Amino acid sequence: MMFGGHRVHIIVAIAFHGEHDSKVYVVDHIDTNRCNNRTENLRWFTRLENALNNPITRKKIESLCGGDIQNFIDDPSCLRIDGPYTQDVSWMRTVSSEEAKAALANLEHWAKIAPPQRNANMQKYGDNEWMFKKQGNNQYEYKRPERSRDVDDMFEKMRSMLDDVPEVKREPKVEFLLNPAENDNDLEAYYAKLVPGVAISKTHWGVSNVIQAIMAKDKSSIGVAMTMPSDIKPFGAYKIYCEGGKIEHAFLGTCFDKNGALQRMTEAAGEKWTGPDSIDNYC
Repeated sequence: MMFGGHRVHIIVAIAFHGEHDSKVYVVDHIDTNRCNNRTENLRWFTRLENALNNPITRKKIESLCGGDIQNFIDDPSCLRIDGPYTQDVSWMRTVSSEEAKAALANLEHWAKIAPPQRNANMQKYGDNEWMFKKQGNNQYEYKRPERSRDVDDMFEKMRSMLDDVPEVKREPKVEFLLNPAENDNDLEAYYAKLVPGVAISKTHWGVSNVIQAIMAKDKSSIGVAMTMPSDIKPFGAYKIYCEGGKIEHAFLGTCFDKNGALQRMTEAAGEKWTGPDSIDNYC
């Protein structure tokens, strides 16, 4: 998905569909699979066109905004659930030409029949691989999953088994490299360390570095935009605050666009974002 530090879909779109102003236009993946960068799967759209004219994208938006695209038009923030909405990209993968054709047909069919309700995402129903297989006359049909009594019995057995398992202390998944001592809740001292380029956290995926940090006017919180060790969503943000006498980090999600991370950073510090709109507000 990346080549020479640039996103492949943008390289391909410019080469085969001409250059467009990136401040106005985005490259739309017609089948919404960001790993399918064939020329026939790419087109230049404005962000609003991407939301309204791609039936698959539109169905995803409707399912997250009360079943009505008008809700999204009136208030795009409806995509942000308990913080920035993070798109499920687990199903996306490189596909053959045949798989690409099958996926487009299956997803367009899904967009027509799936109910306009929250959590009507195709990933929620059945094997993620169904979309890449040619269905023939047996098109994918939406079925609401039901939990049988057997499943309930299985969960009860699992719970009883877990009750007998001794508690294991697990190391945190994220290591905060600049975090003050446990009894130190000095946000101002922490803020002074958050200079651009410094490493703020580390996971088994790699290190995240600060892009910019902002402290709230009342000094109750810090917003931080940072790089992420990912080629898909290479930016992210934290809200840092004090609770119970210690410093806490609330992860605000990963972003495709740097402006998306800067917007979350600004809002985490209690400020209004006045910069350019970000694709992360729509997908």
